[in-house]
Amino acid sequence: MFGPRQILGYKYSLGMQMALCHGPADDLMRITVGDKMAWKGHAADTRITINKPKLFGGDQSEGGIKGDVDVCMGAPTQLQNDYLVAKLDANISAFRGIVTIVLRQVYLGTSNYIKPWEFRLQRILKRSDGSDQWYPEKAKIQAEATSTDDLAFYVALDTSSSIVGSRLQAVKAAALFITDWMRTNTDVKYDVRFVSWSDSVKSSKQYRKVTSDNIDSLEVWIGDLTSGGLSTNFGAALSQAEAFFEGTDPKKTQVIIVVSDNANTLADPISGVSDAVDTIDALGDVQVFCYRAFGVGGSAWTNALEQLDNTPQDNHASGSAGDDTPGEVPIVHFGSADLSAAMTPSAVIRYYDMNPAHIIRECLTDAVWGMGYNDSDIDDIAFTACADTFYTEGFGLSLRWSREEEIQEFVSTVLAHIDAYLYVSRSTGKFVLKAIRNDYDIDTIPVLTEDDVVEWTEVSHRQPSEAVSSVLVTFYLREKRKQGAHRVTNIAQSMQATKVLSASRDYPGITQSALAIRVATRDVIALGSGLTSGRFVAKRTIESMNPGDPFRLVSSRHELSGEVMRVADLGFGDGRQNKIGMKFFQDVFNLDAAVLVDDSESPWEPPSSDPEVVSPRLVWEMPYREARQMIGDADLATTLAGDAGAGLLQVAGASPTPDAVNADLKVDAGSGFDGTELMDFAPGGFLNDDLAIDATTVTLLTGSGIDDTAIGLLATIGDGSRTGTEVVRIDGVTGDVLTIARGFLDTVPLAHADGASFVLFDDLSISDFEQYTDAHSIDVKLLTNTGAGQLDEAAAPTDTVVFASRWSRPYRPADVRVNIIPFGLVTSDGVTALATSWAQRNRLTESVDAPLTWTDADQTPESGQTTIIEVLDPTATTVVTTHSGLTGTSFNVPAASFGGNSSGWVRVGSERDGYREWKAHKIQVVFTLLQSAGYILTGNAANIGPKVDAGTGAFSLSASPVVMGLSFGLGTGAFTLTGVDVALVLANGFAADPGSFALTGNAAHLNVSMPADAGSFVLTGNSVIFGEGIAPAVGAFTLTGNAATLTFNSGMVYSYEGATVDNSNASSYTFTNKNIGAAGAGRVIAVGVAVNVSNVGTPRSITGVTANGTAMTAGASLTGGSTGHGSVAWFYLTIASGTTATFVVTTSSGVTNCTIVTYRLFPVSSSHIDTVASSDAGNSAVVTDLEVKTGGLALIVSNDTTGTPTSGAWTGVDTPVHDETDLTNDRPGPTNAWSIPTTENDTTRDFTVTQTGSTIRAVGISFQ
Repeated sequence: MFGPRQILGYKYSLGMQMALCHGPADDLMRITVGDKMAWKGHAADTRITINKPKLFGGDQSEGGIKGDVDVCMGAPTQLQNDYLVAKLDANISAFRGIVTIVLRQVYLGTSNYIKPWEFRLQRILKRSDGSDQWYPEKAKIQAEATSTDDLAFYVALDTSSSIVGSRLQAVKAAALFITDWMRTNTDVKYDVRFVSWSDSVKSSKQYRKVTSDNIDSLEVWIGDLTSGGLSTNFGAALSQAEAFFEGTDPKKTQVIIVVSDNANTLADPISGVSDAVDTIDALGDVQVFCYRAFGVGGSAWTNALEQLDNTPQDNHASGSAGDDTPGEVPIVHFGSADLSAAMTPSAVIRYYDMNPAHIIRECLTDAVWGMGYNDSDIDDIAFTACADTFYTEGFGLSLRWSREEEIQEFVSTVLAHIDAYLYVSRSTGKFVLKAIRNDYDIDTIPVLTEDDVVEWTEVSHRQPSEAVSSVLVTFYLREKRKQGAHRVTNIAQSMQATKVLSASRDYPGITQSALAIRVATRDVIALGSGLTSGRFVAKRTIESMNPGDPFRLVSSRHELSGEVMRVADLGFGDGRQNKIGMKFFQDVFNLDAAVLVDDSESPWEPPSSDPEVVSPRLVWEMPYREARQMIGDADLATTLAGDAGAGLLQVAGASPTPDAVNADLKVDAGSGFDGTELMDFAPGGFLNDDLAIDATTVTLLTGSGIDDTAIGLLATIGDGSRTGTEVVRIDGVTGDVLTIARGFLDTVPLAHADGASFVLFDDLSISDFEQYTDAHSIDVKLLTNTGAGQLDEAAAPTDTVVFASRWSRPYRPADVRVNIIPFGLVTSDGVTALATSWAQRNRLTESVDAPLTWTDADQTPESGQTTIIEVLDPTATTVVTTHSGLTGTSFNVPAASFGGNSSGWVRVGSERDGYREWKAHKIQVVFTLLQSAGYILTGNAANIGPKVDAGTGAFSLSASPVVMGLSFGLGTGAFTLTGVDVALVLANGFAADPGSFALTGNAAHLNVSMPADAGSFVLTGNSVIFGEGIAPAVGAFTLTGNAATLTFNSGMVYSYEGATVDNSNASSYTFTNKNIGAAGAGRVIAVGVAVNVSNVGTPRSITGVTANGTAMTAGASLTGGSTGHGSVAWFYLTIASGTTATFVVTTSSGVTNCTIVTYRLFPVSSSHIDTVASSDAGNSAVVTDLEVKTGGLALIVSNDTTGTPTSGAWTGVDTPVHDETDLTNDRPGPTNAWSIPTTENDTTRDFTVTQTGSTIRAVGISFQ
C-alpha cells in the first residue's frame, strides 16, 4: 500500500550575511526580492520577520520568503551578531561602520538559485561615528508627494460588558477619529471593515473604496454601539480579518486596529488572545495597532493588547506580536483619541530626503569617507541659512555615493541640483555655502560701472535663435522604483523661434515628480532667456565679493543699464597685480516671467483606468448541478465512474471598474500559473448590512448591476469556502434591495456579515475545464483587462481551491427543525427528547432548471442515502453523540445525547457510500431547567448567567474564575463558589432570601462596584439585598436562609416601570424624573406614547420624544384617521446609567392630553427587530405580522377613543402580560400596554386589541 516516497521538489533555506553600505543608517524601509516586495516598514538594529511564503507562487511554483532577518546598522558600539558567532567563530568581527543584513536560515523558495535582494535604506540623522546629525531638526525633508499606498483597515472595537461610560465613549472617539481621517485624506483609497465584538462578533460594517456616504453610514453605526456580552474574546475580534483582507487589492497596505480596555474582570474575562496571535501570524505582512480605552488599572489591567501590537512607531516598545509587557500601547480618552500613527502606518511610505546643506557639510567633515575637515572649518551661519532655505522649499535629495567617484565630484553634483555655490571665505578661511535665490534688494546691491572695469575680456548676449525653449529633466522616481522624466517648455519662446532647441539635465538625487518639474522650470528660464554673460578684469574695489553674489552692471558700450548679474568665479591673480578677474552671468530672478508648460504629461485623461482586482469573486469547486449544466448528465456519470473524486473549477466575478472588459483566468496546478480562458464579468456586489439566517430580503451597496433580468437565477453569498458560502435564488429586484430564497443545492442558510460578497454565477461562470481529483490543491488568479492594460500577475490575489469530491457527496437534508424551530436558539427542559425533522433531497433527480428551495417538500433520496444526526458540545467543535443510518424525516434526539452539557448543537447531515454531505445544518440548544438536587459546574471558567433564577437544591461551582451573571435571584438553599476569583455580577441588583451562601477565593466580588477582599462578614435576614455602591471589606462571605432550585431563564430581562398621564392642553409635554429601573450596560428604555384631541379636534401626529435631552429612536406610529381620534407611537433609546429620566414628548400641534408607558429591557441588539402599526379601526385593531425572536420581547400600546374594558389577544405560543389596564385621561380615552416575552422565531404574529363601541389605535415593537 505504501510505496517508496517520491521527491517532488526541494525547499531551500539559507543563512547569509549581506553588507550594504557605510553605516550607521537610520532605517531599513523596504526589502524587495526578485522584484517583489518582501517586507516594508521601519527597522533599525532589530530583528524582523519576513512572512511571505507565497511571494513567488507558493509551493506549487517558486515558493517565497519566510524567516527572521537581523538588521545591523553598524553603530560604533555594535556587538557581534549571535547567529554569525554560532555559525562561524567567536572572533568574528562586529562589522561596525557597515550596514549588514543577516539571514538566519531564511526560507528562500523552491528554486536553487538566489533571487536578487534589494534594500531601501534611509541615512539622515546618524553620522558615521554614531553621533547625531548637525542641525537635526532641518536634516529630514519630507517628500512633497509622499508615496502612499492605498489602505485596507480592519477595525476591531471592544464593546464587551466592561466597556461602559467613559470607556465606551473612548472607543467611539477612537472610531470617529478614523472616519474623520478618511473624510479629510481623500487622496488615499480605503477599504474598511469595522467590527463590534465581545464574546463573539456583535455587528460589523464593511465598505470597499470608501465614499463620503459610506463614512456617514459608519458614523451612524458607531453612534449606535452599545456594550454587553459575557467575555472579551480577542479571537472573535479578528475572526473576520482573513476574509476581509482576502477581498482586498493586494497593493493596499493591510492594517488592523484594535481598541479595547485591556481589562480582565470576573464579569468580562479575556479569552482568545492566542487565537488572535495565530490570525495575525497567518495574515503575514499586516500591521497591528492596539489602543487601550482609558479607565482600567490595577489587577484588571492585562497584557492582551501588548501581545497583539506589532508596531513600534505608535510607542509600543517591542514591535512584535506575542510580546507580553503590559502598559505599552497608547491610551485613548473620550475627547482625545489620536490614532494618527495607525492611519499613516509605516507601510504607507513616509519617505524623507536629506537636506542638501547637510549632505555637503558631511562630505566636507566626515573623517571616514569625506574630506576630513573639522566642524570649525564650516561657516555655520551660511550653512544654517541654506539649510533653512532648502527645508522651506522642500528641496531634499537622496543620492548614493560610491568610492569610484571623487568626493569633490559628488559635491559638485549636489551643487548642480540645488543651484548653489561652495567656496572658502577669504576673510574667515571657512567653507561658505550660498544658494542662488531671489533673496536680495535690487536697490542695495553693489553697482559696477566702466570705472570699476579695467578690461572687458568677453561679453556675449544670447540671441533668440540660440535660446533653449525646452528642458528635459531625468530623475529617480522613487514611487515607481525607476527613472522618471519631465519636460518643461517655454511655449511663447518656442512659437517665436524657427526651431525648438532643447536641453537635457540629469538630477539623480531628485526623487519626486513635483520637485523635478520645479527644477526643470528653473533651468528652462536660465537656458531660454536672452542672457548676458562674460568676463572682465576689475579693480580691487570688488575684492569683497564672493561667488554667487548679485550686483548691477552698467556699461554703455555693452548696452548694459544696471541689469542684475551674479558672480560666477573670481581670479585674484599671482599677487603681483592689484587686478581681479571675474566671470559673471545675468541673474534669472530679475527677468520677466515666462509662460511655461509641463508637457511631459498630456492633460488628456485616458478613458480606461488602471486594472484593479476582481472583487467580489467566486472561486470554488463546481457544484453537482453546475457540472450537469456544463458537461451533461451522461459525460458527468462517465467521469465519476472513472474517478469518484473528480471535480472542476468554477469561477465568477464582478467587474471592479466600469471600464473593465474581462479577466484572464490563470491556474497553477503545480507548474506555475497558466491558462487561456477569458472570464466575462457577472453582476455582483457587497451586502450593505448584516443578513440574518432567515431573512428573505438583502440590500446591496449601490452599483451591483443586478436588475430584473437576474430574477430566477442563482447567486452566492460568502467567501467561496465550504463553511461560509450559501447559494440563494433571486426572486425580486427593487433598486438595491433583492428578494431571495435561501439554502440551494448542497449549501445551507447562513447568517452573513455586512460587506459579504454577493456574486450572480448562474450561467455567468467559467472553468478551465481541467479535471481535478479529491485533495488536489490549485491556486487561481484573475487578471483584469482594461483599455489601459492587464492587472499584473503579482498584484492579483491568489485563491486556493482544495477539491473534496463535491460531485459524489449526497445533498444535505433541508428544512431542518428542532422542536419546530428552524433557526436560532432552541430552549428545552433538559428532560424531554428533542423532536428533530427534515426534508430529504436527491442530487440526481433534482431539476437543473428549477432547483429546490430550503423549505420545499421532502424528496425520495438516492439509493443508500441516509440521514445522520450529530450532537455537538457547547462550542460546536466536538461530536458528543452520533445517530446514523436514519431513514424518513424525523427523529427524537434524547436529552442524554448531550452528555450532561447544559447546551449544545444538533447537526443534521446525510451520508451515502462513505460520502458525507458538503455542508450540514446545525441548530443550538440550551436546557432551561436544572433539576432539584445537587449540581456541580467545573472548568476553566464556570459561568452562570445571564438571567439565572435559583430555587430548591444545592449548587457548587469550582473553577478559575467563577462568575454568576446578571439578575441572579436566590431562594433558600446552599450555594458554594470556590476559585481563584469569585464574583456575583449584579448589573440589575442582587437579592438574597434566607439561605446559606459562601464565597471563598483570592478575590470575591459582589457586582462590579462591590469588591470583597480578605476578612469576614455575615449577613442574615428574611430578605437581604445588595445594591450598587456597597463595598464590603475582607474575607469569607455568608448569607443564611431557607430553600433552592436553579433554572436557566432564556427570556429577556425586562421590567415595566409604570405610566403617567398629563391632562394639560399642549404640543410639548415634559415628564420629569420618571422611573426607568436599575441601570446596566446595554439597557434600552422603550416609551409608548398616546395622545388625544377633543371630540371635534383634528388628529395630531407624535413628532418625537427625547430622554435626558437625547432624541429617542422612533418605532411605529399611528395618527388618528378621523376627527376626535388620538394617536400612538413607540420610541426607544439605550440609556446605560441612572434610575430616572426626563422625557419630552412633542406633537405636530396642540392636543388635550398625553400618556406615556415605560419599559426597561436588556436586548442583545440596541436596534428593534420589527415595529408595526394597526389601522385606525372600530371595536378592534390588529397589529399584523409582527416579527418575533426566541429570547425576545414584544411590546404593544393602544389608545381608545372612549370606554372600557379593553382586552388583547396574541396569535403566538406565548402569553401576553397586561401591564397597564385602561389608564384613563380627561378625554376620557384609556391607554393599555402589554408585554410578551417570546420563545419562538416567527414573522407572522398578530396582536388584536378589542374594546366594544370604540375606535382603537395600536402599535407594536419587538426586540431580541
